[in-house]
Amino acid sequence: MIVRAWEQLPAWIRPGVTELEVLARLEAFLRLQGHQGIQRTRGFNYEIGYGAFSAGANACYPTSFPGATGFIGLYPAIPNCGSNRPLTPGEPLIVDISGGYGGYLADATRTFIMGDLPPDMRDAHEFILELNSEIETMLKPGIECQKLYSHAQNRAENGPYAANFMGAGDNHVKFIGHGIGLELDELPVLSAKDDSKLETGMTIAIEPKIFFPERGGVGLENTYLITETGFEKFTPYREDIIHVG
Repeated sequence: MIVRAWEQLPAWIRPGVTELEVLARLEAFLRLQGHQGIQRTRGFNYEIGYGAFSAGANACYPTSFPGATGFIGLYPAIPNCGSNRPLTPGEPLIVDISGGYGGYLADATRTFIMGDLPPDMRDAHEFILELNSEIETMLKPGIECQKLYSHAQNRAENGPYAANFMGAGDNHVKFIGHGIGLELDELPVLSAKDDSKLETGMTIAIEPKIFFPERGGVGLENTYLITETGFEKFTPYREDIIHVG
């Protein structure tokens, strides 16, 4: 479902169109494909729509939602989803969306761009791709969640992205992934404090992201089923920077 939705995005993204317009089209498409229309977030104690479409600096906007990607809504009372900010060439577009079918959820993020992405952001995205590939090699039953987090955090701290890994400013989060299924925020949490081990049959989302204050961010997220020998990826869509518009 998410893959089919991303395939539609290039037709909707163009200069001057607002975040809200793109997100509304995306939500309508997902709904007609069978999305149940809600996402349960028991642990977050928070209302959320289908996800975020954040252009440029909006991806760094601090929110009360415990996630790495920032966003601005239509109203201060509901700072969620898309805003009326028009899209501008040269700024990264983070699409962090959850697909839903039969009551179950899958979480995913891709980075889009109209025009050219600045070289430092492109380098950051390459780092994200490398890091995600490393984490994938570690995904197997028996590995502790905190080891996955520690690997990602150590790689970030020993490079140029330590200050803005998994958030910007006050919007940092202390995890690299989370369980997902009937709810968006299921156990386990891939964090420093979670010493539980991955088990066959678990479904988890992994979402490494890097942000540039006042400019935006780049990132990736996939949902995986843990199998006896490793994993199955539920979000098999291209992971490079996707040019549109």
